[in-house]
Amino acid sequence: MDGERTIASATDCWRKLSALQTLSVAFESHFFEVASEFTGYESGIVVCKSRQAIVQLHALAPIFRTSFAALRSVTLQNIIPLPIDAYAHVDSPFCGVTHLNISTASHTELEDDDEHKALAVFYTTYFPRILRGSTSTLTSLRLSAPNNVGIVPGICFDDLHYPHLERLYIRHAFYTEDAGPEPFILAHAATLVDLEVDRCLIVYEDEDGPDRTWEQIADGFVDNLPHLRVFQYEHPSLLESGYARWLEGWCWRLDDEQEERDTAALERLVDVVDARDSLLELGE
Repeated sequence: MDGERTIASATDCWRKLSALQTLSVAFESHFFEVASEFTGYESGIVVCKSRQAIVQLHALAPIFRTSFAALRSVTLQNIIPLPIDAYAHVDSPFCGVTHLNISTASHTELEDDDEHKALAVFYTTYFPRILRGSTSTLTSLRLSAPNNVGIVPGICFDDLHYPHLERLYIRHAFYTEDAGPEPFILAHAATLVDLEVDRCLIVYEDEDGPDRTWEQIADGFVDNLPHLRVFQYEHPSLLESGYARWLEGWCWRLDDEQEERDTAALERLVDVVDARDSLLELGE
């Protein structure tokens, strides 16, 4: 308890830092949420006895409730993806921030439906709430999730728009029929110049395959992102394709023909972007 009070006291002091321009907070990269520590919901908020969650609660709550007038860059590493009380009270944090970098912690295998539901609530409800505060000023956004985030719905990008966004990095965001970052990316076609898609998967349930392919996504980026000057991508490590079928767990889809088309389309996108960048540099 003394440690938690110390952290809470320290973060309260941040409210006095009116000239703070850069904020970086890092937690442990892995959290353990076993059944004995998880006791369900109260008023929609997760109740757990995990010391890691309690420490984050005391550290983050004052930050989310503080207005930093001069703050321009925020990094939050390894925040716990559970709808704990600190996230429930988020109300447009980080107004005025231009650079935002958020990663969520990895977790142990979840034990029951309540724990799965808690994780889903975080990614569909609270995570977007954290992202809304800097909508009018943000120019650079980095979002990273652990590779086992696929057991819940993908990150919800609905109603998120940054009119000045130039650089976007997304790691381990899952593309599904109901969620995924593709519409979010295309909605920023007027400003986006730098895009990195790292270890993302298209997830599907139909045995006939996904409704959307990486070939289609890459071709769409070629046609609809006219200002893009940098594009980087990487498929999930140790996998032969960028797809996964959800069937009582993971089942990797290995389709050599589609993989070849996907690779060709992604390489074509890189070539188009590189050529565009070279022409723009010649004209500068």
